[in-house]
Amino acid sequence: MKLQIEITATTATTKSGTTKAGKPWQIIEQGGMVTFPNGERRRSSLQLEADAPDLQPGIYEPKDDALYPGDFGSVQISMRAKNWQRVDSKSAGK
Repeated sequence: MKLQIEITATTATTKSGTTKAGKPWQIIEQGGMVTFPNGERRRSSLQLEADAPDLQPGIYEPKDDALYPGDFGSVQISMRAKNWQRVDSKSAGK
């Protein structure tokens, strides 16, 4: 199986707000296009940690630890940038 996301945005965007309980939240994302194994492409994004630098535009694939067991026997895939690696550059896999 080959799942890839091409990060096309040059910078990340931040969404933030406050929950009903008054707790602040923040999501930092960088957008691109995900390519599924069947060739279908859709808009998607990877989520960055608060202290992480913006990703370099390029092609990223999930690391092995991006897959994890979900509820009721389902398989989940993390869209956190730390669980993906760039594969189209000399620094791929680092």
